[in-house]
Amino acid sequence: TMDRGELSPSIIQEMGELFVRELSQVVPELVQGDLDGIEQTLQGLGRRVLGRVAEETIAVIEAGRRKEAVRCPHCHHPMRLVDAARPRSLQGLVGDYQLVRAYFYCDRCPKGYAPLDEQLGIGPGLFSPGLARVACRLGIEKSFPEAADALGEALHMTVIDESVRRTTEGIGEVAEAEQQAAVARAKKGDEPVQSDQEAPATGILAVEVDGAMIHLEKEWHETKVGVVSPLGPKEVVDHDSGRVHLRLEDQSYCVGLEKAEEFWYRVYAEACRRGLGGLAVVLVVVLGDGAD
Repeated sequence: TMDRGELSPSIIQEMGELFVRELSQVVPELVQGDLDGIEQTLQGLGRRVLGRVAEETIAVIEAGRRKEAVRCPHCHHPMRLVDAARPRSLQGLVGDYQLVRAYFYCDRCPKGYAPLDEQLGIGPGLFSPGLARVACRLGIEKSFPEAADALGEALHMTVIDESVRRTTEGIGEVAEAEQQAAVARAKKGDEPVQSDQEAPATGILAVEVDGAMIHLEKEWHETKVGVVSPLGPKEVVDHDSGRVHLRLEDQSYCVGLEKAEEFWYRVYAEACRRGLGGLAVVLVVVLGDGAD
């Protein structure tokens, strides 16, 4: 059954029996608790059972993977198998997982590689892709210890501060690399990015830029911020003046520590992603605070 890429009836039955056993053990705790206690108990039960379901599902996927020669994703040189069943531990949104998969090594690069990790979209670190997205969002908005506490409380699990930091900064490095690639294309006179957004309904694109001082590495630096947004068609009334103006719609941001001349390339790339250069954008409104 595993060769056909399916969960066998015996595995499904085993998972069902596991759920019944786990539920039977926590029934006294459930009926004596308040709603908060009931939810936390069921979260713990769910993580134990669903973690096993995820492990079995991934084992089926690995067993059904085509056993063909593996080439290095970097240099495309044939890789050698160093471990047919290398384990990897992950924390996920629905449970903790122990994955077992084939692991290869490239002598030319030299780098290790597990094809299943790429197939499942698993990056470096301890978190599953879904948990990594949530951790990154919290890591941006809060301190890393606060983000770890929030994750632990929401998902009823133990989260290490360092894992949140590495995940947040790792995803940030990927995003920055993408922006720098777009900046490099813009400097060469090429189209930096293709627009992946709906065209502004009014044909108006707003671009705002400003700076703020931050303390970094024992010195003060100006970090520059750009905001790009379609303008209108909805209107709002300014609270102070009573004037009616078009509303900023879905806003996206770019941030950099570089000089203003360099930062404009970053803003330009983001504006292009939001539709600048397309026929639908007929007017660009740029707002600044008077700096040259």
